[in-house]
Amino acid sequence: MRQLYHYTCRGHGLAGILADRLVRPNRRHLLVLPEPLAWLTDLDAPNVDALGLTTRLLSCDRSEVRVTVDGDRAERWVVYARQAGVTPEQREALESATGAMPAHWWVSEQPVPVLRIDDVHAAVVERSGR
Repeated sequence: MRQLYHYTCRGHGLAGILADRLVRPNRRHLLVLPEPLAWLTDLDAPNVDALGLTTRLLSCDRSEVRVTVDGDRAERWVVYARQAGVTPEQREALESATGAMPAHWWVSEQPVPVLRIDDVHAAVVERSGR
């Protein structure tokens, strides 16, 4: 089994995941892709710029919670984008953001089963002794 990660906020993002223990595909707000996608990564720490978790468009902190998932049915973004017919303009819009690391992006058109949920900030506080 390939373990991948999905990052979300404690508020509305986490509530949906807790409801059925799945990370469900959704549409990107400003970019219409061929299908809704569940966005995942192989990075076990929430690199905000690398993963597009910035608060430029959304006010919530999508780096608060790390959801570990069974990523066996996910595929690398760069492979998916070629096969699904994502246009060069769409790829440029996603991949050209400062600090973006599309080589670490994984996607799934299907819901992805949750294995574990961790509060990232709590773990940081525990490690720092605060």
